[in-house]
Amino acid sequence: MEKTRSKGGGRPPSSGIYPKALGKQWAQVSKPIQKLHDRRLRILWKGWFQIDNGRRWLSKLIIFLMRLPRKTDRTSLRLKIERFKNGEKWSRQIGTHRLVTTQLEGRSRQILERMDGLEFAFNLRVKRGGIIYQQKSCGLRLGFLFIPLPKILSPRIEASEKPSGKNVLVRVAIRVPIAGLVVSYNGRIAP
Repeated sequence: MEKTRSKGGGRPPSSGIYPKALGKQWAQVSKPIQKLHDRRLRILWKGWFQIDNGRRWLSKLIIFLMRLPRKTDRTSLRLKIERFKNGEKWSRQIGTHRLVTTQLEGRSRQILERMDGLEFAFNLRVKRGGIIYQQKSCGLRLGFLFIPLPKILSPRIEASEKPSGKNVLVRVAIRVPIAGLVVSYNGRIAP
């Protein structure tokens, strides 16, 4: 059986959750970021992150309760992505901290990301070959039940991936209105 090739004789088009969410915009995504989100590849990326934490007592409590990484100028990162039918499991080893989330296909071309009972919905858009994550909602996920959080309690995630040669620059910031910045991390990953 012959593999389907994309126009131009390249590799066949990817069919993962990111190409589906981006639709026609997928063709504008840079090659390193397409490789990161390519469903056909077993993914293990390495790199480093710089981490900053919020200074308010409530931010510190959230960091402790959610087992988020602590402030550091530079720490190692290992990212393993395991694919399954309608989603992906992202296991991040950030220094000594392990952060695991599940990403799924959402409605209306959204990406859903779940972590410890919280579910975030994101719209994606392409900017200069990178991906910008635009958070649309956050709530508690209890099986099939979704309970939206009030905006004053709802964490807000700002995230982006940008190409840099064969690497991907990652930037993530998590804020809660009543606590301010909880954690931010940015750095570089490569296959």
